[in-house]
This record gives sequence, C-alpha cells and structure tokens, in this order.
Amino acid sequence: MRDFHQRIPDVDVVLELEPEELAWHVLATLQGRGADVKFHLGNLSNEFHGGDQPYGAKAPHVARAFREAAAWLAGQALIVSDGNPGSDWMQLSRRAISLRSEQDYSAFLAASRFPRDRIHASIADDTWSEFIRGNYATAVFVAMRQVEIAVRKAGGYGPKVIGVELMRQAFHPDKGPLRDPETESGERDARMHLFAGAIGAYKNPPSHREVDMNDPDEAMEVILLASHLLRIVEARAPSG
Repeated sequence: MRDFHQRIPDVDVVLELEPEELAWHVLATLQGRGADVKFHLGNLSNEFHGGDQPYGAKAPHVARAFREAAAWLAGQALIVSDGNPGSDWMQLSRRAISLRSEQDYSAFLAASRFPRDRIHASIADDTWSEFIRGNYATAVFVAMRQVEIAVRKAGGYGPKVIGVELMRQAFHPDKGPLRDPETESGERDARMHLFAGAIGAYKNPPSHREVDMNDPDEAMEVILLASHLLRIVEARAPSG
C-alpha cells in the first residue's frame, strides 16, 4: 500500500501505534481512494506483501497492524458492508466520510470513550448529544445545571436561590435539608463545599460568559463528577 506508506514511512511508528490510533491513517488512506470506492480488506492486507514492499521484512507485521486497525474501524461502524448479501466488500460509512481531518477523528475517538451507561440517567442523553458534536463546554454546563435543578427540587427551594448559595443552604452541615445527619460535622461541611465548589467552578462561569473547553477528557471527568453529585442528591432527597 504505497499510499499508506506515504502517510507513515517509518515502519516502527506504524507498529508502535495502538489500533485506534493507526485507524485514522487507515481511514484517511481509504478516503483518499474515493468516498464511494468499495474495497476488500483481504485484498488491502495483501497489498503489504510483495518484493517491492516499502516496509521491507516487517511488512507482514504492518499488515497485521493494518487488519487490527480495520477491525477497530468496523467495530465503530466507520467501515461497513457494501450491502450485497454474502459480499465481503466494504465501503466507508457516512460518519467515516464526514471525518475530514485528524481533529474530527480525535473528537470521534473521544466520543467513543464516553461512558454513557455510567452517567446518571437525567443527564446521559443531553450530555452525550453535545459531547459527540464537540460541544464540551455546553455538555458540562448541561450536566451541572441539572445538579442545580435536582438540588433545588430535593431541597424544596424556589427559583430565587441559585448557584453556590443554593448548595450552601441545601447542604449546610447543621440545618441543610439535604445534609446527612448520620455523618460527622466535618464530612457534612466537606460535602457542602464539594457541591458549592463544583457549581461555582463549572456551572456558574458558562452562565455569565463564553467558556473555552477544548479537552474532551476534562469535560468527561466533570460530567462524571456531576453524575456522582446527582446520585448523592438522589440518595438525600426526601422520600414520598
């Protein structure tokens, strides 16, 4: 595969990359052959063999790495069957065609790691929808806004008590309706600060100004934090 070799000339680099990292180069190579071109993975793998193979003696190892990357792409529905019954021929999916740059692919890769099944049900769909589009700041804001809504509802507060002050009142270690009286005062105080700090750091700034959050891993961590806070509120909410 001369076109693949042009992307990564160094064979040791090819063999060092994880399948999901190498997959971008496989995808870009396939895109370069045409968005609607059909291909056979076995035939593509065979292109790494032959006397004039630029990867030399390590070509079989590269072919194996290529197959691993292609399998990853198939698992993500980026390459799909050509639709003919019993056919082994493949083509790029619509999503694959839309990934026009390595930045697009990186955003897709981050979205593929999003632990949707571990996120609290009240924010899972909305945060996922924003996250997969690369709207990380919005996804974080949506998650923390739901924390505020849940605390207000569970604590029986009206709309005028908001943000950090709402958290401090709801989880006040001595009189907050959502405090846990079974824990010692230091833990109750720490939980109040946990909620107030999370809302102050991640929900309040986007409410007042445009926040630039470009790191999907950071956004994912904050969303997981919001999910944890929501589970605490759920546990402390009055029953009935």
